[in-house]
Amino acid sequence: MENLRDDIVISFSQGDETAFDAIYYDFSPQLITFCRNLVPLEDAEDIAAETFFKLWRMRTRWDSFNNIRAFLYVTARNACFDLLKHRKRKAEKEKRILADLMAEEQKTILYSEIESELINQIMAEIENLPENCKAVFKMSYLEDYETAEIADKLHIASQTVFNLRSMALKAIKTAIFKRGLQLDTNMNIISLLTFFYLFGK
Repeated sequence: MENLRDDIVISFSQGDETAFDAIYYDFSPQLITFCRNLVPLEDAEDIAAETFFKLWRMRTRWDSFNNIRAFLYVTARNACFDLLKHRKRKAEKEKRILADLMAEEQKTILYSEIESELINQIMAEIENLPENCKAVFKMSYLEDYETAEIADKLHIASQTVFNLRSMALKAIKTAIFKRGLQLDTNMNIISLLTFFYLFGK
């Protein structure tokens, strides 16, 4: 039997496909079972097939069944380990991405809550302004009137509109800043940035 096997190996090393088939049918079931202990069946079959393909490409190197057996099992084992490592890294990467997405979503929710609270504070402070400042502020920033139009409607000078608008902005910024001191540093900064975005410098 050993002589017969040696003859098959020699024929295989010379490119005999029939000899390759003999080796394949001898080892294939065992190799798939071996891989199946490490990876799912579908992967085990793919790895076994790829291992035999590598064996065929290196056919001129083999001179005994023992060497072929060792190559097949070592190559298949390494391929299984490589697949498991790849999937572990992929799973860890997906886990990190999911965690980042959840953190970003929480950040967005927090910013929305802060912005909503800030807008409510601003609207409350607007109502606390003196009547002339309040009228100029609302017409400038909420009703989008030009300076000349405000001056004409309120029967005041354009410079007075500038002055009243400046006073209103300063009063609101001061009030928001004071309220923000009760929040943490990041929220305070976010509040001020949002305010400037909504109402300009």
